[in-house]
Amino acid sequence: MGTREVVQRHIDAFLEGDVEKCLADYTEESVILRTDAVVRGLSTLEGLFREAFAPGAIFAAGNGCWVVDSLICEGEYAWMTWHHEWAGFIIPFGADAFVVRDDKIAMQTGAWFEIRA
Repeated sequence: MGTREVVQRHIDAFLEGDVEKCLADYTEESVILRTDAVVRGLSTLEGLFREAFAPGAIFAAGNGCWVVDSLICEGEYAWMTWHHEWAGFIIPFGADAFVVRDDKIAMQTGAWFEIRA
């Protein structure tokens, strides 16, 4: 499986709000670098996804419209840009970068600009 397929599988799981499918894309050594924290390990990632997908949360399945604007892949690297609109929130620009090794996300970054309506 190539980088594009792994990232697309992850995007699909994210859009479904499926915590278990999202976690399947990572290993215990995977790291997500965020603007406010470093998230490492499956149990911490599980908490992150459960919070993001909780009923009423900004990324809960069916909340608003989350759109991938671009996905560029080169070898084990991927760059994705996106936007999201939800009652009370507008994210006109978000971006994630991925490093994919052995069909798993080894490292991911995520950042976005949020406007509260």
